[in-house]
Amino acid sequence: MLGFQRPFLFFQTIGDLFATIYKALGIDWEKTYMTPIGRPIKIANSLGDATGIPIKEII
Repeated sequence: MLGFQRPFLFFQTIGDLFATIYKALGIDWEKTYMTPIGRPIKIANSLGDATGIPIKEII
């Protein structure tokens, strides 16, 4: 094999990676922040406007 011993079992998104990093830093990744014009912004946004989930295998 070329470095991988087993295949990945779950599909991971960039939002999941951001959620993992924020969790490790102690930042609430599920919080929705508001822009000055009142638009909600998620900092760990995933596919379909869902909030990312931390990757347990990394933490």
